Amino acid sequence: MFPLHRFLLSRPRSAQNRRALLSLAAVLTLVVALFPMLPSGAVVVPPPTMSFDFGGSLGDSRGGATLEPVAACPQASGTPCNSATGYARDLNGEYWRWSSTANVGGGLRLTTTAPVGTTYTMAIKFSFSSVSQSPTGYSKILDYVNRTSDDGFYFQNGQLLFYPGGSKSTAVYPANTVMDLVTVRQSTGGRAGTFTVYAVGADKKLTKIFVYNDTTGGSLPAAFGSGSIIGLFHDDATTATRNEATPSGRVYDFKVWSNQALTEAQLQQAVLPPPAPVATSATAGDKQIAVSWNAADTATGYTAIASPGGASCSVDAPATSTSVNGASEPSNTLTATPRTVPGAPFSLLGVAGDGQAFVSFATPANGGSPITNYEYSVDGGAWTAVSPARTTSPITVGGLTNNVPVSIRLRAVNEAGPGAASAGASVTPVPPPTVPAAPTALVATPANGSAGLTFTVGANGGRAITNHQYSFDGGRTWTSFSPAVTTGLAAFSSLTNGTTYEVVLRAVNSIGAGPASEAVRFTPRTTPAAPTGLVARPGDGEATIAFVPGSNGGSAITNYEYSVDGGSWTPFSPAELSSPVIVPGLTNSTLASIRLRAVNVAGAGTASAAVTVTPVPTPVTPAAPTDLAATPGDGSVSITFTLGADGGSAITNHEYSFDGGLNWTAFSPAVTTGAATFTGLTNGTTYEVVLRAVNAVGNGDASEAVTLAPRTVPDAPTALLATAGDGEVTIVFTEPADGGSAITNYEYRVDGGSWTAFSPAELSSPVVIGGLTNDVEVSIELRAVNVVGSGAASSPVDVTPVPAPTVPDAPTGLVATPGDMSASVEFTVGGDGGSAVIGHEYSIDGGLNWLSIVEPLSLAVPVTDTALLSGLTNGVTYTVIIRTLNAVGPSAASEGVEVTPRTVPSAPSIESVSAGGGSATVRFAFGDDGGSAIIAHEYSIDGGSWQALDVPTDATEAIISGLTDGVAVAIRLRSVNAAGAGAQSDAVTVTSVSKPAAPGGITVIPGPTSVEIIIVPGDDGGSPIDSWEYTDDGGETWKPLTTPEGGTNPTIPGLTPGTTYTIIVRPVNALGEGDPSDPVTFTTAGVPVVDPTDEGTGSDDGSGTLPYTGSDSAPLVAGGAAMVLVGAVLVVLRRRSPAAAR
Repeated sequence: MFPLHRFLLSRPRSAQNRRALLSLAAVLTLVVALFPMLPSGAVVVPPPTMSFDFGGSLGDSRGGATLEPVAACPQASGTPCNSATGYARDLNGEYWRWSSTANVGGGLRLTTTAPVGTTYTMAIKFSFSSVSQSPTGYSKILDYVNRTSDDGFYFQNGQLLFYPGGSKSTAVYPANTVMDLVTVRQSTGGRAGTFTVYAVGADKKLTKIFVYNDTTGGSLPAAFGSGSIIGLFHDDATTATRNEATPSGRVYDFKVWSNQALTEAQLQQAVLPPPAPVATSATAGDKQIAVSWNAADTATGYTAIASPGGASCSVDAPATSTSVNGASEPSNTLTATPRTVPGAPFSLLGVAGDGQAFVSFATPANGGSPITNYEYSVDGGAWTAVSPARTTSPITVGGLTNNVPVSIRLRAVNEAGPGAASAGASVTPVPPPTVPAAPTALVATPANGSAGLTFTVGANGGRAITNHQYSFDGGRTWTSFSPAVTTGLAAFSSLTNGTTYEVVLRAVNSIGAGPASEAVRFTPRTTPAAPTGLVARPGDGEATIAFVPGSNGGSAITNYEYSVDGGSWTPFSPAELSSPVIVPGLTNSTLASIRLRAVNVAGAGTASAAVTVTPVPTPVTPAAPTDLAATPGDGSVSITFTLGADGGSAITNHEYSFDGGLNWTAFSPAVTTGAATFTGLTNGTTYEVVLRAVNAVGNGDASEAVTLAPRTVPDAPTALLATAGDGEVTIVFTEPADGGSAITNYEYRVDGGSWTAFSPAELSSPVVIGGLTNDVEVSIELRAVNVVGSGAASSPVDVTPVPAPTVPDAPTGLVATPGDMSASVEFTVGGDGGSAVIGHEYSIDGGLNWLSIVEPLSLAVPVTDTALLSGLTNGVTYTVIIRTLNAVGPSAASEGVEVTPRTVPSAPSIESVSAGGGSATVRFAFGDDGGSAIIAHEYSIDGGSWQALDVPTDATEAIISGLTDGVAVAIRLRSVNAAGAGAQSDAVTVTSVSKPAAPGGITVIPGPTSVEIIIVPGDDGGSPIDSWEYTDDGGETWKPLTTPEGGTNPTIPGLTPGTTYTIIVRPVNALGEGDPSDPVTFTTAGVPVVDPTDEGTGSDDGSGTLPYTGSDSAPLVAGGAAMVLVGAVLVVLRRRSPAAAR
């Protein structure tokens, strides 16, 4: 069975050559003829064209039943074939399910699902067309189950014949006759029921033509109604008995037949087909074939049939033309294969290679034309054809970069061109395997006779790492780890503590051993041994412990720890690395038991034996005062504070500093409580003061600074100048000092009355006072106000308000002060004439020419003001006159005043400077006096304030005192004349020196006949300490203090064992002997005693031992011979022989 495709082509009237374009896309969804029922091997000749239209309903409201075409049974005659099924589609596009019921052919089967007793109605329309001949190989298109009689239908010479009951009717029924048939099922009790068949003739009347009963059967009449008749027969195809009611779902077969036979001559006369067309070409395209042919003029339509269906589209069926009388013979056969570009490859899989990738894929549809090659694109780039061409999977893509990911797409190529691109396949090319890379980041962790090693495993080179090897000799010999080490962790054992090892690693894979790593060094070690020989010396709340270190365990000792009275262990901070050590935090006058242990990187070592000591206190300087609070006053400040701890010695006074602690001043009388007062201060000046307490030990630490700001009420305004106005007066004045606190307003009073504050507040000159009576003289006073209160009143100024202005009064009281090529002239402005002063002018040529005074002079009157005249010549005497201007005009000229300009002195030059104790001597030459005699010289230290030199004006040498020894300072000089302070000299640097201060601390370590002295030096006074001296007689005599050869500290030798001494130490530098230390008292060690009656053991002339008692560190006296015993229990002596003794 194979599918056939039918195409109806219209015929152009004027064309002889016909061309059809067969669209395969449309073919696949159009029409399937009844040819699928043809048995295999049948000739490709179309049977009669049949149409089946089924409508109406089977049941009043239950929907339609199914009329199924039944396929021919492939089995032998007489054998049931109920299980075979198939599908076909009629010319109207309806699909039918064919279910075989007999061995001779198929049929139409009606399957109902309604229950018994339901009325069924079905209208069936049959159309037949004549055919050119009967098909070869079969005689019936539709049939039913074998019957004993030969009723049925078949084709004979192109006619549809029917023989009911085995007899042949002679009635003639023309072809192409359309009949409508109606069947009605009636239920009768429990019986199967009766079928009544009605025919609707050409007259549209319904005629009952046949009644079939399940029990009695029935037959068709020979003819009925008007027009031609096509008959219908029913066959029960189930196994149910005749007496059963028809069950729901029972199957019935309806057979179509004809009872009219035509003669062959009549058939040929009625149906003469046209000649066959001639196919000239078939051209393949994308899912289509263009067909060209020559056709007969009698044709009214064309049918082109392509076989098989699907993608290959090889035309193996003839094209036929159909006339109104029938179909012609088939044309010749043409072959063409429709094709398009291939589909996209899919299921891509990339396998990495060295600089290349191997891409496998699923072959796509070839589009109807064989695939001739493939092309590839890398990362969306241009397409490259595979060379040589390849048509199967996989392909190789070369020219790639190792370790760089790429995305590869493929597309197939056929005769129609390149097809669609595939989805991308990701792959990263890789190089061929090598030996592993070297391990990195080696870190060794030493332990007791062993070491752990961590490292970063290198790249495996493409093969798994199977082990690592190590070398302790720089790679000359290698040892594999056992068991194998494949991760970044390894260990070494059986090593020697304190020996430094240098190890390198390399990895091993199936290719071989890789390169060596960088070397790492480590030293195995354990904890240190216990210190021995502990000797304790007491201190103030502490103890100094001397000891002999134990073995360091192979690693340097990093610190020591101590334990007091069996308590927890405390490390020294900062770390202590050698003897002696100081144990702090002890309680004075309380016995303490102290143990030591050493620490290295391996941990804390074994503890020493305990040594006992009793700390004793030492007074210290006082702690800093705290909580300083200042209360300002008029030129003074009161201060309160909290006393600091006295350091074990009563506080005898306090000192203060206004320069951050550079210079200190003791309170007088002494201040020992938390209150003090500073006087003689300048209001408005801010002071920053620090305090420190003083006791017998010395000066304590400085306190935090506190700021002092003394203040009082403002001074009185001065130089009041009143300008009369209309019922008011404008007062210009010189603003007073604010008393150390900003002025917040001014107040005035008229004729001694009450004080009135300006509102809004006035903060500066001038001020306007209103509410006055014109032509009535008033006396006005001003005073300033700050947060402290109202200040002193000014001198009164009298003024009479007037309504009309005049020119100002002439200035008076001119006083000239010379300057450098300039002069300043002070004058008193007269009355303004009732109009505000708008300026002043001066003349130096007797009034011939007047110049404006441009300096910002006060324009209020009356007031004393100052004008600056520039552009003058030094040494020339000028006569200056001044006049005042208002809106009315200039005033009369003032009296003249003479002035001669001058300047300040030039800078001195410092010729030399020499340092002294807290002072410096400066030799200098002064410069030009600037036209005015020098009246003083001044100096400045480190850019600070200028101080007067206490020397004559013509001096060339000066001593500057008050310097701090050892501190370098920069000194500058300048000269002063009537014009002021001159230019400063270049700076010279000098450092003063003095005798050294007393030692900061003395520690003694007595032995039997000497004492070792540890000195903490004090301030060296700016000159290095050259030597030390000591006295043991209270200062009567001083002796040099020396350090023995090979020693580290000064030592006093020649002492008597067991004797108490008191010594005092002082330093010496280039300026002489410094201050002495406090007295230090100590006792030398005692002498052990040897029993002279115990001869001991040993030979007469050899060596032997004697027992003794006493200090381990004292001299040993045996039989009158002194021996030195150092830390031993037994002393080895040389004995005299008995003979020598006698």
